[in-house]
Amino acid sequence: MERNLQRVIKILFFFSLFLLVFIIVPLIIQNHFLLNLFNVLFSPFCHQEESLSLSINGSCMSVCSRCFGVYTGFFIAIATIFFSGGTGIKYLIKLGEKKLLYIFLLAWLLIAIDIILFRNGFVIQFHVRRFISGFIVASVFCFLMLKILYSYFRQREDWKRP
Repeated sequence: MERNLQRVIKILFFFSLFLLVFIIVPLIIQNHFLLNLFNVLFSPFCHQEESLSLSINGSCMSVCSRCFGVYTGFFIAIATIFFSGGTGIKYLIKLGEKKLLYIFLLAWLLIAIDIILFRNGFVIQFHVRRFISGFIVASVFCFLMLKILYSYFRQREDWKRP
């Protein structure tokens, strides 16, 4: 059961690392062809408004600051569990699914409030706040997803036992 979860964690770790590399590398090497290509690839997932995107060396990222926070948060959460070995999985097992779900919903509520306040002109959009809100939602989602997968694998094993 833990072996299956470890396999999923490895796959997600390398997939999220792959996504972060695709976001950051074109900005660092200043390749406009790659920037345009990744803008097209990420356009179904992000609005890509330049005013809401971080920029490096004068070039905007292929995703907005909140989406970059989402990708980074997911990667950091997976990396934390990946590099902690069995300790991270054991801690994840102890966490309650309801507690994680409440934290996840609270994080989404904070994003919704932030969007409503911004759209009605009560606050100015800050890249750091958008990045942090995306980071929190993605990292909590990652832990919640892994907890659900752990429960799924455990039930599958229990079902197979005579």
